[in-house]
Amino acid sequence: MEAGDLPGARKAYDEGLTLRRALLDQNPQSAQARRDVALSLDKVGDAAREAGDLQGARKAYDESLTLTRALLDQNPQSAQARRDVAVSLNKVGDAAKEAGDLQGARKAHDESLTLRRALLAQNPQSAQARRDVALSLDRVGDAARAAGDLPGARKAYDESLTLRRALLAQNPQSAQARRDVAVSLIKVGDAAMAAGDLQGARKAYDESLTLRRALLDQNPQSAQARRDVSVSLNKVGDAAMEAGDLQGARKAYDESLTLRRALLDQNPQSAQARRDVAVSLDRVGNAAMKAGDLPGARKAYDESLTLTRALLAQNPESEQSHQDVALALLRTGLCAASMGDLEAGRRDLEEATTILRRLAQAAPENATYAQQLKSLEDLLAQLFADSSPTKPEERRIRRPR
Repeated sequence: MEAGDLPGARKAYDEGLTLRRALLDQNPQSAQARRDVALSLDKVGDAAREAGDLQGARKAYDESLTLTRALLDQNPQSAQARRDVAVSLNKVGDAAKEAGDLQGARKAHDESLTLRRALLAQNPQSAQARRDVALSLDRVGDAARAAGDLPGARKAYDESLTLRRALLAQNPQSAQARRDVAVSLIKVGDAAMAAGDLQGARKAYDESLTLRRALLDQNPQSAQARRDVSVSLNKVGDAAMEAGDLQGARKAYDESLTLRRALLDQNPQSAQARRDVAVSLDRVGNAAMKAGDLPGARKAYDESLTLTRALLAQNPESEQSHQDVALALLRTGLCAASMGDLEAGRRDLEEATTILRRLAQAAPENATYAQQLKSLEDLLAQLFADSSPTKPEERRIRRPR
């Protein structure tokens, strides 16, 4: 999975699931055999979700949840069974959120949080139970934020951060505890950004970056630590951009891109590393656009588009890859049009529209695709006054207000 071999991972997980189903068939009363099948289903779901097969992921997660609920019903006093149900609920919620089912996501995450709070109440000294509550709070916050409930999101993130700071205070040498605090700070910063609190966002992002730089200094060979620093740098750059500090934004984005290029060089087969470079290039392009450096923006956007097309070619069934290409085309199209290259601009925007239309038709339950399609169609109508000019020079472009 990490190396980007999603078909290979899915094949291995499917084979493991087949073997475990056979063992369960031989011993249908075995709780361990049932739990093993549930764990295999989670792996199958994870691989499907990573490949953009949200329907396949949700099917696997739902079956896993059914099994874990049955195990809990058989042994309602079991902390492990309760924790397993909470894990399954979070996976169901994650898949629901990615598919645009925000109500289903919030319901699943809320139930998971309730189970984990009960486990923590039974064992208030347990670091694992406290961390589990923090993880569920993050997901509740994510679902709330996706649904536009920013106060609810901030409340959940703040409580998660408080729990994680306490865990770090108990174990200040723990790299995991420090990383967890950095993650919570990013989420707090995201909620602050969404609410227009740029100062609060920058403060949270800066602290997260400081923690992650320290972790990288402790383990300079860690790819995870390097990627974490790049994520925090992008967040710092985002806050700087919103505050009008274009120089600070570009500096943060450039450093993030450098780190990510190095990670891709170390693992050129990694789909995650390639996508990360594309994301950083998008941010570099955004900063260049805002600064009026259109050639610089176009260069960054074009490279990002090349990377996202390559990822789609490797995994043509991935919804995420199709959406990434559509959004990359949106950026290249707008940049080209802004530079006066109306032919290229229109071509890219129309291709983006075609991709989003297919996505919206294939997944009508996903409101995100429909919203993006509508916005892009409105943008095309706004930018180009003549729908079918005979000559490129006859086309007129209108800038959005």
